Order: sequence, then structure tokens, then C-alpha cells
Amino acid sequence: MRCLLAVLVWSMLAQFAYAQTNYIHVSVQSNVDTTNADIRSVIQVWEEYLNARPDSLYSNPYWVESEQRQYNPFDLAGHVWWNMYYGIGYWKATVLSVSLSDSAFIIRTMFYRSDSRDFVVRNIFQVAARVENGSYKLCNVLPINSRYWHK
Repeated sequence: MRCLLAVLVWSMLAQFAYAQTNYIHVSVQSNVDTTNADIRSVIQVWEEYLNARPDSLYSNPYWVESEQRQYNPFDLAGHVWWNMYYGIGYWKATVLSVSLSDSAFIIRTMFYRSDSRDFVVRNIFQVAARVENGSYKLCNVLPINSRYWHK
């Protein structure tokens, strides 16, 4: 029993250390126009957010302030995904598309894991980015996607 507990604690510590020390590089699909300065900027903010402890609740400089005040947690979808399955640093990230919707860019990102035998897609995640105080900040897509709903 003692040995089992030691192995369990050791594996959890190793998993935590692995997730916290990995830099998340966001790759970009070839169909995304990275020559567009705005698209480049929103992808950069997204990558910086992913590397700034998105699994922690604090005043995050990459997220719009109004949503940080309005929602707890402010990242309506991310808080569910960041803590599951080895933590965010365990997965690779590829931006599949960036599209303009009204005054915000919608970023679609695939989180996956691959090796010589398997290719596992964890999820395809959507987040938006809009200008706040002269620079792009991330925001939730739910208010954007539901803005014309009557109910």
C-alpha cells in the first residue's frame, strides 16, 4: 500500500512538472493568412495566453477586462479543458482558422497528441479576440455567436 501511494504521488508530481514547464508553441495551418498583421497579432496573443497559466484564475493581461469582471471564471470554456488529461502543456496546438465576425476575430484551434502509432484530437477550441485599449485581447465566443438570439 505504501509503495502504491508513493508511485501515485510520484506520477502526479511528474505530470504536474511536465505540464508547467512545457512551452506551448502554436502552429498555424497553411490556409491561415499570416501575412495579415491583425491575424498575426491575434495568434500571438492566443499563444501568449496559452503560456500564461490559463488554468489559473488571476487578472490575466491577455483577456478583455470586462469579461474578467463579468464571469467567474472568465474563460467560459477553457477552465474545463485546461485541467483535464495531463494539463494544457501535454497537448500540441494548431490554429485551424481565423475568421472575422463583426469586430472580433474567431480563432479555431485543435489540441492534439501524436506519436508513431496514434493521432488523438482532444478538442477543437474556439476563442475570439477583439481590440481593447489599442491592442488585441481574447474574449469568449458565446456572446458573439448568440448576439442575435431572441431567447
